[in-house]
Amino acid sequence: MKLKYAARTHVGLVRPSNEDSILTMPESGLFLVADGMGGEVAGEEASAQVVESVKRVFHAVPEKFPVEPEHLEDRLREAIRQAHRDVFNIARINPLKRGLGSTASLMCVHRDAWMVAQIGDSRVYLVREGLVRQITTDHTVVWQLYQQGMIEREQLGEHPSRHLLTQCVGSGEPIDIDFFEGISQTGDLFLICSDGLTGYVGEESLEATLVDPALELEQKADHLLNAALAGGGGDNISVILVAVELERGDNWLALSQASKTKTTKKKVTDTDETSY
Repeated sequence: MKLKYAARTHVGLVRPSNEDSILTMPESGLFLVADGMGGEVAGEEASAQVVESVKRVFHAVPEKFPVEPEHLEDRLREAIRQAHRDVFNIARINPLKRGLGSTASLMCVHRDAWMVAQIGDSRVYLVREGLVRQITTDHTVVWQLYQQGMIEREQLGEHPSRHLLTQCVGSGEPIDIDFFEGISQTGDLFLICSDGLTGYVGEESLEATLVDPALELEQKADHLLNAALAGGGGDNISVILVAVELERGDNWLALSQASKTKTTKKKVTDTDETSY
Protein backbone atom coordinates (compact mmCIF):
# COMPACT_ATOMS: atom_id res chain seq x y z
CA MET A 1 0.00 0.00 0.00
CA LYS A 2 1.19 3.47 -0.85
CA LEU A 3 -0.24 6.56 0.82
CA LYS A 4 0.04 10.15 -0.24
CA TYR A 5 -1.24 12.88 2.02
CA ALA A 6 -1.55 16.63 2.31
CA ALA A 7 -2.38 18.40 5.57
CA ARG A 8 -3.30 21.97 6.43
CA THR A 9 -4.37 23.68 9.64
CA HIS A 10 -5.10 27.41 9.89
CA VAL A 11 -6.32 29.75 12.62
CA GLY A 12 -8.88 31.31 10.28
CA LEU A 13 -9.79 34.98 10.12
CA VAL A 14 -11.62 35.51 13.41
CA ARG A 15 -10.30 33.31 16.22
CA PRO A 16 -7.26 34.57 18.17
CA SER A 17 -5.63 31.13 18.26
CA ASN A 18 -5.85 27.73 16.61
CA GLU A 19 -7.68 25.22 18.82
CA ASP A 20 -7.43 22.49 16.16
CA SER A 21 -4.69 19.86 16.28
CA ILE A 22 -3.81 17.32 13.62
CA LEU A 23 -1.74 14.15 13.54
CA THR A 24 -0.22 12.58 10.43
CA MET A 25 1.63 9.27 10.81
CA PRO A 26 1.73 7.89 7.24
CA GLU A 27 4.24 5.21 8.21
CA SER A 28 1.52 3.75 10.44
CA GLY A 29 -1.43 4.75 8.27
CA LEU A 30 -2.76 6.97 11.08
CA PHE A 31 -4.40 10.37 10.61
CA LEU A 32 -6.32 12.49 13.13
CA VAL A 33 -8.18 15.79 13.34
CA ALA A 34 -9.09 17.10 16.80
CA ASP A 35 -11.08 20.32 17.26
CA GLY A 36 -10.75 21.68 20.78
CA MET A 37 -13.25 23.73 22.73
CA GLY A 38 -13.34 25.45 26.08
CA GLY A 39 -11.68 28.77 25.44
CA GLU A 40 -8.50 30.07 23.87
CA VAL A 41 -6.12 28.17 26.15
CA ALA A 42 -8.20 25.18 27.22
CA GLY A 43 -9.33 24.33 23.68
CA GLU A 44 -5.76 24.23 22.40
CA GLU A 45 -4.73 22.08 25.33
CA ALA A 46 -7.63 19.67 24.85
CA SER A 47 -6.99 18.98 21.16
CA ALA A 48 -3.23 18.75 21.70
CA GLN A 49 -3.84 16.20 24.45
CA VAL A 50 -5.95 14.10 22.09
CA VAL A 51 -3.00 13.95 19.69
CA GLU A 52 -0.58 13.00 22.45
CA SER A 53 -2.92 10.34 23.85
CA VAL A 54 -3.35 8.71 20.44
CA LYS A 55 0.39 8.71 19.82
CA ARG A 56 1.02 7.17 23.23
CA VAL A 57 -1.46 4.33 22.69
CA PHE A 58 -0.01 3.44 19.30
CA HIS A 59 3.58 3.65 20.50
CA ALA A 60 2.92 1.52 23.58
CA VAL A 61 3.35 -1.82 21.81
CA PRO A 62 6.48 -3.26 20.18
CA GLU A 63 4.89 -4.54 16.97
CA LYS A 64 4.20 -2.08 14.19
CA PHE A 65 0.67 -3.42 13.64
CA PRO A 66 -1.62 -6.04 15.13
CA VAL A 67 -2.18 -9.03 12.89
CA GLU A 68 -5.95 -9.24 13.18
CA PRO A 69 -8.38 -6.46 12.18
CA GLU A 70 -10.19 -6.65 15.51
CA HIS A 71 -6.93 -5.91 17.33
CA LEU A 72 -6.41 -2.75 15.31
CA GLU A 73 -10.05 -1.83 15.91
CA ASP A 74 -9.51 -2.26 19.65
CA ARG A 75 -6.42 -0.05 19.46
CA LEU A 76 -8.36 2.76 17.77
CA ARG A 77 -11.11 2.54 20.34
CA GLU A 78 -8.64 2.54 23.21
CA ALA A 79 -6.87 5.59 21.76
CA ILE A 80 -10.13 7.56 21.88
CA ARG A 81 -10.96 6.26 25.36
CA GLN A 82 -7.49 7.22 26.61
CA ALA A 83 -7.85 10.68 25.12
CA HIS A 84 -11.23 10.98 26.84
CA ARG A 85 -9.68 10.16 30.21
CA ASP A 86 -6.65 12.40 29.69
CA VAL A 87 -8.64 15.45 28.60
CA PHE A 88 -11.08 14.95 31.45
CA ASN A 89 -8.18 14.89 33.91
CA ILE A 90 -7.00 18.31 32.72
CA ALA A 91 -10.22 19.84 34.01
CA ARG A 92 -10.25 17.65 37.11
CA ILE A 93 -6.85 18.99 38.12
CA ASN A 94 -7.65 22.58 37.16
CA PRO A 95 -11.32 23.51 37.84
CA LEU A 96 -10.86 26.73 35.86
CA LYS A 97 -10.70 24.58 32.73
CA ARG A 98 -13.99 22.80 33.30
CA GLY A 99 -15.99 22.61 30.11
CA LEU A 100 -13.02 21.94 27.87
CA GLY A 101 -13.25 19.14 25.37
CA SER A 102 -12.42 18.11 21.84
CA THR A 103 -13.68 16.27 18.82
CA ALA A 104 -11.65 13.34 17.51
CA SER A 105 -11.81 11.81 14.05
CA LEU A 106 -9.14 9.11 13.93
CA MET A 107 -8.54 7.10 10.76
CA CYS A 108 -6.22 4.19 10.08
CA VAL A 109 -5.52 2.77 6.62
CA HIS A 110 -3.87 -0.65 6.74
CA ARG A 111 -3.35 -2.98 3.79
CA ASP A 112 -6.70 -2.95 1.96
CA ALA A 113 -8.79 -1.83 4.95
CA TRP A 114 -9.70 1.52 6.42
CA MET A 115 -11.13 2.18 9.89
CA VAL A 116 -12.45 5.33 11.53
CA ALA A 117 -13.16 6.01 15.21
CA GLN A 118 -15.02 9.25 15.83
CA ILE A 119 -16.46 11.54 18.50
CA GLY A 120 -17.86 15.02 17.79
CA ASP A 121 -18.49 16.83 14.52
CA SER A 122 -15.16 16.64 12.71
CA ARG A 123 -15.89 14.65 9.58
CA VAL A 124 -14.41 11.98 7.35
CA TYR A 125 -15.34 11.75 3.66
CA LEU A 126 -14.55 9.09 1.07
CA VAL A 127 -14.06 10.02 -2.59
CA ARG A 128 -14.38 7.05 -4.93
CA GLU A 129 -14.91 6.93 -8.69
CA GLY A 130 -15.99 10.57 -8.83
CA LEU A 131 -18.48 10.31 -5.96
CA VAL A 132 -18.08 11.96 -2.55
CA ARG A 133 -19.66 10.32 0.49
CA GLN A 134 -19.63 11.45 4.11
CA ILE A 135 -18.63 8.46 6.22
CA THR A 136 -19.13 9.88 9.70
CA THR A 137 -22.20 11.39 11.34
CA ASP A 138 -22.03 14.56 13.41
CA HIS A 139 -22.61 14.32 17.14
CA THR A 140 -24.61 17.53 17.22
CA VAL A 141 -28.11 18.65 18.10
CA VAL A 142 -28.80 19.71 14.51
CA TRP A 143 -27.67 16.38 13.09
CA GLN A 144 -30.18 14.66 15.35
CA LEU A 145 -32.86 17.00 14.02
CA TYR A 146 -31.76 16.17 10.47
CA GLN A 147 -31.90 12.42 11.12
CA GLN A 148 -35.37 12.83 12.61
CA GLY A 149 -36.51 14.63 9.46
CA MET A 150 -37.18 17.89 11.29
CA ILE A 151 -34.77 19.94 9.17
CA GLU A 152 -33.26 19.55 5.71
CA ARG A 153 -29.56 18.90 5.12
CA GLU A 154 -29.21 22.38 3.62
CA GLN A 155 -30.20 23.83 7.00
CA LEU A 156 -27.43 22.14 8.97
CA GLY A 157 -24.98 24.98 8.45
CA GLU A 158 -27.48 27.73 9.21
CA HIS A 159 -29.26 26.43 12.29
CA PRO A 160 -28.59 28.46 15.49
CA SER A 161 -27.74 25.26 17.40
CA ARG A 162 -25.29 23.96 14.79
CA HIS A 163 -22.31 24.19 17.16
CA LEU A 164 -23.94 22.31 20.07
CA LEU A 165 -22.30 18.90 20.45
CA THR A 166 -24.14 15.97 21.96
CA GLN A 167 -20.85 14.45 23.11
CA CYS A 168 -17.15 15.18 23.01
CA VAL A 169 -13.82 13.85 24.21
CA GLY A 170 -13.13 14.92 27.78
CA SER A 171 -16.68 15.55 28.91
CA GLY A 172 -17.90 14.36 32.30
CA GLU A 173 -20.12 11.79 30.61
CA PRO A 174 -19.48 8.35 29.07
CA ILE A 175 -18.95 8.49 25.31
CA ASP A 176 -20.38 6.44 22.46
CA ILE A 177 -17.60 5.94 19.93
CA ASP A 178 -18.77 5.69 16.34
CA PHE A 179 -16.72 3.15 14.45
CA PHE A 180 -16.70 2.72 10.67
CA GLU A 181 -14.76 0.30 8.49
CA GLY A 182 -14.50 -0.71 4.88
CA ILE A 183 -12.28 -2.04 2.12
CA SER A 184 -10.09 0.37 0.18
CA GLN A 185 -9.66 0.55 -3.56
CA THR A 186 -6.81 2.03 -5.53
CA GLY A 187 -7.65 5.65 -6.20
CA ASP A 188 -9.62 6.18 -3.00
CA LEU A 189 -9.26 9.63 -1.47
CA PHE A 190 -10.15 10.42 2.14
CA LEU A 191 -10.82 13.84 3.62
CA ILE A 192 -10.61 14.36 7.39
CA CYS A 193 -11.58 17.86 8.47
CA SER A 194 -12.84 20.10 11.24
CA ASP A 195 -16.09 22.05 11.00
CA GLY A 196 -14.04 25.13 10.19
CA LEU A 197 -14.01 23.70 6.66
CA THR A 198 -17.50 22.23 6.34
CA GLY A 199 -19.11 25.21 8.07
CA TYR A 200 -17.77 27.69 5.52
CA VAL A 201 -17.56 25.71 2.28
CA GLY A 202 -20.74 24.53 0.57
CA GLU A 203 -21.11 20.87 -0.31
CA GLU A 204 -21.06 21.52 -4.06
CA SER A 205 -17.82 23.48 -3.84
CA LEU A 206 -16.28 20.87 -1.54
CA GLU A 207 -17.17 18.02 -3.87
CA ALA A 208 -16.04 19.89 -6.99
CA THR A 209 -12.57 20.34 -5.52
CA LEU A 210 -12.27 16.76 -4.29
CA VAL A 211 -13.17 15.17 -7.64
CA ASP A 212 -11.29 17.62 -9.88
CA PRO A 213 -8.77 15.47 -11.83
CA ALA A 214 -6.74 18.53 -12.80
CA LEU A 215 -5.73 19.23 -9.20
CA GLU A 216 -2.88 17.50 -7.41
CA LEU A 217 -3.31 16.49 -3.78
CA GLU A 218 -1.49 19.53 -2.39
CA GLN A 219 -3.53 21.80 -4.66
CA LYS A 220 -6.77 20.30 -3.43
CA ALA A 221 -5.75 20.93 0.17
CA ASP A 222 -4.89 24.54 -0.66
CA HIS A 223 -8.15 25.04 -2.56
CA LEU A 224 -10.22 23.74 0.35
CA LEU A 225 -8.39 25.93 2.86
CA ASN A 226 -8.69 29.01 0.68
CA ALA A 227 -12.39 28.32 0.09
CA ALA A 228 -13.00 28.23 3.84
CA LEU A 229 -11.17 31.52 4.27
CA ALA A 230 -13.08 33.07 1.37
CA GLY A 231 -16.31 31.86 2.98
CA GLY A 232 -15.60 33.90 6.09
CA GLY A 233 -12.95 31.91 7.96
CA GLY A 234 -14.93 32.22 11.17
CA ASP A 235 -13.39 29.15 12.75
CA ASN A 236 -10.11 27.25 12.81
CA ILE A 237 -9.67 25.15 9.69
CA SER A 238 -8.04 21.71 9.47
CA VAL A 239 -7.80 19.52 6.39
CA ILE A 240 -6.09 16.18 5.85
CA LEU A 241 -6.29 14.45 2.46
CA VAL A 242 -5.14 10.83 2.14
CA ALA A 243 -4.83 9.10 -1.24
CA VAL A 244 -4.57 5.30 -1.36
CA GLU A 245 -2.83 3.07 -3.88
CA LEU A 246 -2.92 -0.67 -3.20
CA GLU A 247 -0.06 -3.03 -4.00
CA ARG A 248 0.24 -6.78 -4.40
CA GLY A 249 -0.14 -8.51 -1.04
CA ASP A 250 -2.29 -5.82 0.52
CA ASN A 251 -5.34 -8.08 0.81
CA TRP A 252 -6.24 -8.57 4.46
CA LEU A 253 -7.63 -12.10 4.63
CA ALA A 254 -9.62 -11.46 7.79
CA LEU A 255 -11.63 -8.82 5.94
CA SER A 256 -11.96 -10.72 2.67
CA GLN A 257 -15.71 -11.19 3.13
CA ALA A 258 -16.38 -7.44 3.31
CA SER A 259 -17.96 -5.79 0.29
CA LYS A 260 -15.79 -3.59 -1.88
CA THR A 261 -18.30 -0.77 -1.55
CA LYS A 262 -19.92 -1.45 1.81
CA THR A 263 -19.21 0.64 4.88
CA THR A 264 -19.88 -0.98 8.23
CA LYS A 265 -20.76 1.16 11.23
CA LYS A 266 -20.44 -0.02 14.81
CA LYS A 267 -21.22 1.93 17.94
CA VAL A 268 -19.18 1.27 21.07
CA THR A 269 -20.05 2.68 24.48
CA ASP A 270 -17.16 3.73 26.69
CA THR A 271 -18.13 2.88 30.24
CA ASP A 272 -15.41 4.91 31.94
CA GLU A 273 -17.02 6.65 34.89
CA THR A 274 -15.81 10.21 34.59
CA SER A 275 -17.67 12.97 36.38
CA TYR A 276 -16.83 16.40 37.70
